[in-house]
Amino acid sequence: MSWKRCCLVFLCGALALCLTCARADVRLGMGTGDGVRLAYRTVGTGRPLVVIHDGPGYEKSIMYKGFDDLSSDMRVVYYDQRGCGKSEPLAATTPARIVDNVNDLEALRRYFHFEKMALAAHGWGAVIALEYARNYPTHVDVIILITPLSPFNPYTKLEDLMDKVPDSARQEIAGAIANSGISMLDKRETVMRAILPALFYNQDAAKAVKWDGLKLAPDV
Repeated sequence: MSWKRCCLVFLCGALALCLTCARADVRLGMGTGDGVRLAYRTVGTGRPLVVIHDGPGYEKSIMYKGFDDLSSDMRVVYYDQRGCGKSEPLAATTPARIVDNVNDLEALRRYFHFEKMALAAHGWGAVIALEYARNYPTHVDVIILITPLSPFNPYTKLEDLMDKVPDSARQEIAGAIANSGISMLDKRETVMRAILPALFYNQDAAKAVKWDGLKLAPDV
């Protein structure tokens, strides 16, 4: 075997080993919530950090960018809230209250056998994180809140919010609202997708999000 061929075989083997190691670092599964099954993804090892996505109705993948970088020092756990993403679909009679989401988080903690965990919560997820900490303070290490929901309504008029939305998105929203041929849920999803990017303080971060791949569950 020539030295060039030997080098090629070696490089291919090393690449395959690297890819295998990278895949092995990520775990996907269905964990136990409070009467529901919750889809989760974990990456890394170390102190547990549970990431709680925004919503209701969004899903965990929107949080991967950035938090995956912590996997060298922490075990990062993402999960889809009840009825969201790849978690078990909810029946019409299954509740999705704040208390139900708090109980889901506690059930997930027990599922992973975490004594304490850090919580990183975005938007609506901050409500779940703070209520969880109030009910289970001994199981919380630290809390990181990312653009959390405000206790008051910062937009007294719809126009105040729409000032932050570009003209193209406004036209898309107006078209969806006026379209009698689509359902209310479809209208709501169109509005959500049009408004979300405009609410980012860092527009470079907004551009990095794969919006087309974001699965919304507006019925939740």
